[in-house]
Amino acid sequence: MKRIFRAARLLILLLLAIQPAQAVAAAWVCEDGRGSSRVQAYPCDDFREESVDAPAADREQRHFLWAVRAEGATVWLVGSIHYGSAAMYPLPAAMRRAFAAATTLAVEADITNADIGGLRELLDTRGRYPPGERLQDHLSPATRERLDAAVDKVGVYRGLIERQRPWLAAMVLETAAARREGFREEAGVDRYFLNRRGSRELVQLESLRWQVEMLAGLPEPAQLRLLEQALDSVEQAETLYPELVRAWRGGDSAAIERLSLGSLRRDEGGETLYAALFAQRNAAMADGVVALLEQPGEAFMVVGAAHLVGADGVVERLRRRGYVVEQH
Repeated sequence: MKRIFRAARLLILLLLAIQPAQAVAAAWVCEDGRGSSRVQAYPCDDFREESVDAPAADREQRHFLWAVRAEGATVWLVGSIHYGSAAMYPLPAAMRRAFAAATTLAVEADITNADIGGLRELLDTRGRYPPGERLQDHLSPATRERLDAAVDKVGVYRGLIERQRPWLAAMVLETAAARREGFREEAGVDRYFLNRRGSRELVQLESLRWQVEMLAGLPEPAQLRLLEQALDSVEQAETLYPELVRAWRGGDSAAIERLSLGSLRRDEGGETLYAALFAQRNAAMADGVVALLEQPGEAFMVVGAAHLVGADGVVERLRRRGYVVEQH
């Protein structure tokens, strides 16, 4: 029986921000409720602003939000779904209230200020095979058949996929599947807060270029494992994405761990993926939290939701270092 929870979900949670963002060029003219209008880079109705005063039900529920405190300093940790949906909004009042008090915003990468031309060039050079070589040449007959079905399902141009290396093909398929289910980059949690950064200091824990190079540097067996996981996600998209939103809105870290990490470390090529995508990056993110705690005041850190869960997640790493970390 095919396992339902596969690691390919992590691309949506963590890395799809490196896709060239068509949404950045879009604009919406929105009424502010006071007779005036404003132009913004995200839809009006899907991301409505509400009071940061939480209703009773919101106060009693846990969210994908943790507080890490040291003497005179607080870092709020928020788990992001980089491609979100309207069903995630409005965001919990507790999350928006913590953001309102913060003077620093830390993110994986500033996706609102990307060099799209440079990123496309990098994806082209690092994510495509040379002329005469195709993705199908590296796949088993069974995987080729699954790839053909996935391409047909999500409506991706076949000629595009044929030239791509497995890691980039996996990203393209995951992105297309997410969009088919109503998820959009402009609805991502990190983008929501970046759009409202204001005068807050911005800290980038990584960069888009770094994430591309990290994926491109994976050995081929790990890339092929990533592609297999993406194919699983495409096949299960109709149930996977609604479940993902329910788990996130409910602050269910155990469910997010199942949906992201699953049995990744036991899969062929999975140990390499686990180390590169999570363990090593989580260690660096935990160091980033500690650095922020050395500065007085409140900071707000938004990283992919899967970074915060599991024994190797940022939350547990901080607890092992003696910090008190509380979920809100």
